[in-house]
Amino acid sequence: MDHLPHGPAPYAAVAIKLLLGPVYDTQTREWSDIRMYFDDLCGYLGKIGLELVFNETEGYAYLSQSEPEDESSRLPRLLQRRKLSWEVTLLCVLLRQKLEEFDIQDTNSRKLFITRGEFKAEIELFFPDQNNQSRLLDRLDTLIKNVQELGYIERVGTEDSQQPDATRYEVKRIIKARFTADELQAILRKIKPEESHAGIDIQE
Repeated sequence: MDHLPHGPAPYAAVAIKLLLGPVYDTQTREWSDIRMYFDDLCGYLGKIGLELVFNETEGYAYLSQSEPEDESSRLPRLLQRRKLSWEVTLLCVLLRQKLEEFDIQDTNSRKLFITRGEFKAEIELFFPDQNNQSRLLDRLDTLIKNVQELGYIERVGTEDSQQPDATRYEVKRIIKARFTADELQAILRKIKPEESHAGIDIQE
């Protein structure tokens, strides 16, 4: 598409937004720009080794960077990989599983919400030992914050200091892209809290 030779491309703003993180269909202007300039964005991003993943059904778009088998063809990583702790991995898997169950239900809503109390109840099931359970619950708010920083949940409203367990979070559907159904089942089969604390690598 033609544009001023010394000015930014018309899709520059949304390209930068994508480089900073996922874009959702609730971001109406950016979402419209992705639709309008999809081919241009794919062409530009492809030249620097990035793939634009645009899922209109789920309502999210993000960038992916693959690792070529030929080392000589590899580019510097723009999208970094982060090592998740075992506990953060577990919370992500539980959220992904709840979203899977939510989607099976006959519902007109596409948004899944979870409270801090539900987080606590879900994770307690994996730690029957009271000592381990107490230590984990002491760190629960830090772990929830870690998941929030990854972009998989977003707090709804303000935190109630009187009733912290009532604090609500929206589960962001992009977690389905980060943990596919096959990956979810593979991780669930390996979950043994008393033995495994390795966590997993995940691309941001």
